[in-house]
Amino acid sequence: DATTPCHFDEQENFFCQVRGKKRVRLFPPSDFSCLCPFPYAHPCDRQAMVNPDNPDLKTFPMFKYSRPFEAILDAGDVMYLPSLWWHHFHNIDHLATSITFWSVPAPADLNKAANHEISDALMVSVRRNVERLVFQQAGSKHEPQFREMLGMLRDPPTPTRSLVYQMLLHVMSPEKAEQTIKELVQYRYGQDISFYTNPNVVDH
Repeated sequence: DATTPCHFDEQENFFCQVRGKKRVRLFPPSDFSCLCPFPYAHPCDRQAMVNPDNPDLKTFPMFKYSRPFEAILDAGDVMYLPSLWWHHFHNIDHLATSITFWSVPAPADLNKAANHEISDALMVSVRRNVERLVFQQAGSKHEPQFREMLGMLRDPPTPTRSLVYQMLLHVMSPEKAEQTIKELVQYRYGQDISFYTNPNVVDH
């Protein structure tokens, strides 16, 4: 039966089940560190490295702290899927069919961010922007990019880590900035490089 890899989208979505039954698991944006998305700009960007149906808790131990919601969609059901929420679909019936209607979400309220009131959903965008910045600093090759990311968890702080930390302080507390850097790197960039390039390693 068909399964959609666990991932998030950057648009709002009305998910309409037209034919048959489909199981859905939803994970809130705050489960970022539990689901360990593939690195920014990877072909599987915005997809979880964790397989929710068969999680490898040795490689991704934080998954046990995830907080999924699960439901069965039947023909005629419509589900609102907020942007940046993780979702994992599995067809229960053969040829179960659905239609999605997308819309662009309203711009984030940056005044709240300036007052350190960042929502879990906005934090997803913050992490992606940080990751993009680090990749741009490291050049176009994957191995230097990964080394630069891993370097943000080591002492003494690298210039890139110092830059990222100072940028984050504009929108969050020092404690939150430290936590954000750790969550961005830990369990995501410590794998052997073949883990990210061999499609048979991660079975969605």
